[in-house]
Amino acid sequence: MPVKNKSKTRKTSKINKYMEQPLGLGLVNERGFPEPLFANCFKCHQDFSIKYNPAIGMYTQKNYWLYWVDDKWNPKKMSRKPESERGDKLCDDCLKEFYLKEKKEFLNQVKDKSKRQTLRSYIYHSVI
Repeated sequence: MPVKNKSKTRKTSKINKYMEQPLGLGLVNERGFPEPLFANCFKCHQDFSIKYNPAIGMYTQKNYWLYWVDDKWNPKKMSRKPESERGDKLCDDCLKEFYLKEKKEFLNQVKDKSKRQTLRSYIYHSVI
């Protein structure tokens, strides 16, 4: 009986899809990821950089104000939008200051308990 040779096809993982240059975001570093995005904080008006997160296919969400206050934030839908349509950006220092010094206002605006816990964890583990 002849033995059939099965051709092995290579399946691409989700991460490999994101390693391509996404949506023309600009320069790509030596590892194939976009360079950090430089943005202006809407609160202190300082320039800061936002790192690219290949796991979600867009820049880190913690610097988008809508991520914290919008209950309907969907990373898949947001990654399809141009960077200019993703809302105001907030630097790490202002986000930390807002949580620590204006906690009552923060709790009024950020309704999602898991996002509150996420920010608390970021602050106390020195992520921001």
